[in-house]
Amino acid sequence: MALNYRLIKFSDLLIYRPAQGSYVSGVWVGGVETTFTIKAKVQPLRLTELKLFPESERNRSWVKVYIQENQSVTVPAIRTAQQGTTNGWGADEFIWQGFRYRVMQDSNYNDSCKDHSLIYAARVEVTPN
Repeated sequence: MALNYRLIKFSDLLIYRPAQGSYVSGVWVGGVETTFTIKAKVQPLRLTELKLFPESERNRSWVKVYIQENQSVTVPAIRTAQQGTTNGWGADEFIWQGFRYRVMQDSNYNDSCKDHSLIYAARVEVTPN
């Protein structure tokens, strides 16, 4: 029996996407951050899922995000960090329940009964001034 996704409530999630930065006179200048909205389902990780992470990552706050946006190889709905000086970029971030989260891992399921992506995101650490 296939899961009917119309029964699952998707909410608007505001995504912050950093543009690619560059060196100007030997100094790194970050790119301008753009925002856009997608439909997503955000859930906290279960304890059994959290136990699969390395021990050093278990004390962080993690969420998983399900999306059904049209996926593209060139412009994914949500993206993780890509290393590189000419074609690299930073990871997307979003705010959920008052905290900012950074996308750490994504999995695309384009061969299932309903194409979707599963994203794992970790809360960005807040340090006092």
